Amino acid sequence: MRFVYFFILLCLLSMSLSAGVIEKNEIILDKSKTDYLQVRHIVLRGSGYETGKALGEIARNDYDVKLGKYVKPVFGKGRKLYMQQKYPIMYERMKGIAKAFGHDINNDDFDFSSLPYDAAPFSCSAIFVPPAQSLNGNPILGRTCDFYFCSLAKLTGTKPVPRQCDLFQRSFVLEIYPDKGYASMSFGTLDLLNPIIGGINEKGLVVCSLADDSLPGEMTPLGGGRLCGLTPLQVVRYILDNCATVEEAKLAYINNVRTTIFDSTHLLVAEPSGKSSVFETADVDLLPRFTDNGGNVQLLTNFALWKYPEVKDFPEINPKEEYNPFLRYIKLFNYIREHKGKYTEEDLRNAMASVYARTIDANEGAARPLPCRTLWRVIYDMKELTAKLVFYRHDIKDADGKISLKFSKEITFKLNIKK
Repeated sequence: MRFVYFFILLCLLSMSLSAGVIEKNEIILDKSKTDYLQVRHIVLRGSGYETGKALGEIARNDYDVKLGKYVKPVFGKGRKLYMQQKYPIMYERMKGIAKAFGHDINNDDFDFSSLPYDAAPFSCSAIFVPPAQSLNGNPILGRTCDFYFCSLAKLTGTKPVPRQCDLFQRSFVLEIYPDKGYASMSFGTLDLLNPIIGGINEKGLVVCSLADDSLPGEMTPLGGGRLCGLTPLQVVRYILDNCATVEEAKLAYINNVRTTIFDSTHLLVAEPSGKSSVFETADVDLLPRFTDNGGNVQLLTNFALWKYPEVKDFPEINPKEEYNPFLRYIKLFNYIREHKGKYTEEDLRNAMASVYARTIDANEGAARPLPCRTLWRVIYDMKELTAKLVFYRHDIKDADGKISLKFSKEITFKLNIKK
């Protein structure tokens, strides 16, 4: 009987510790019969172990996350050793995640470095405006995140899974204030620990992750399997945790093993000084390429910028393919070229609106033509450490059948660094 009481006491103590780490865990927008997205806002403050355990508990209880399993324990052992040596911040979180799922960190069967609950490719557009071109002198960056709204089974043309949520339907805003590494605010879905969309850290460094159509994606799981090094989502998390400048992020990109998963990605990384760069892996040799902005406004969509650095180099574009990544880039390029004076956040909102996705196609990897929509729009102020977001709710059709997108009201999130 004493053992039972002691066990209950330990459980209560563990729950109270997690409750102290979790400052916020609430759904700020919910899905419905008409509104597509659910958005959860999570704020964690504590050690790597504590925040990992708290996030693991949220993943297990609210998302029914099942940890990825390695094909052989040697892969788990190798991945754990990699994190210990190259990414100790992640390794501490992994210890907490293991505990949340009732495992020991030395169990090499399971992947404790990700919390996957869906998987699919994604497309986007982004604009970075250095402070010299910004009206108020603050560096600003705008981006969209576009995706098919459907289940993974429908996207891939496979057998439906009962009660399966549509992809991107359960999205999150995650703030982590750690004892080691930089505080960050990140945005994503599919993996509760590692942000697919990107984020901003306390140094004002912004990372945007976009699909890169020039590289093949592999149907590799987000966790487990034969994964080694960092997934594309974990590269984003690594940079937010560890890097204060574009130069530091480049070194991280060069010196970490990167594993391709369901979709290949490239990154737009920008710092408050006005420097930015696009990070890509070339299909010809699988080695890094960096395209710096040189103090100018920098654009990115979903083709390899290192291959097509100039609009004059673009391949022939079918004007009917309105979601073609080259056509989206040209729209943004023309907006920048024709713009008079310095830029405001409203200018970025207008630019992003010009390339919103409201199509039915299969160009971005679907098994058949499916509705594709802009699901997020983010405007960062890198000096104020804020992100202003709108989230897709539903379509609006006019009398002629033309589709416009209904978004939520704009919500401002700000990193709250306690001195």
